[in-house]
Amino acid sequence: TKELISEIEERIRTGEALRESEIKYRAFFETSQDAIFVADGETGMILEANKAGQRMLGRPLEEILGMHQSEVVSPEEKDIGKERFKKVLKEKRIGPQRYEMVSSDGHRTPVEAKSNVIELRDRKLAVAFFRDLTERLQAEDALRVRNNAISSSINGIAILDLEGSVTYANESLLRMWGHDD
Repeated sequence: TKELISEIEERIRTGEALRESEIKYRAFFETSQDAIFVADGETGMILEANKAGQRMLGRPLEEILGMHQSEVVSPEEKDIGKERFKKVLKEKRIGPQRYEMVSSDGHRTPVEAKSNVIELRDRKLAVAFFRDLTERLQAEDALRVRNNAISSSINGIAILDLEGSVTYANESLLRMWGHDD
């Protein structure tokens, strides 16, 4: 009887630990800023999507479940998405690739996708992470415009480091200093 009670208590502790682990990982999944999609390795059908994925696609979870994984990217990139899916299943992991996700209202979001495969009970699942690149691309564009304005300015412009050494001089300043290069 004591052994049976001990075994029951152990199973209860194991069940509680499992529930706690599920709650913790569900919270990580749902609060991720990246869109996360889990697709069946054989069919490519989406089995799970987090809130960020739902926002990016502009669809509720019920509409996303059962979609083919290639449908999360723009129609022009659908074939690329299918090839990438085959590649991740073969290689188990695949590095970043750029796509556009198209929401239900037609809004396009530039994203960087990374994928890997996990195996659960002899079932392959492809997990894809899509990071929204909108802010990064806007910052890069602004920086490019600023750099072009500095380099093409008729005024001489230099950038110095904290020790006072010149780290950049535009063409106008170089000409002022007598350099033709």
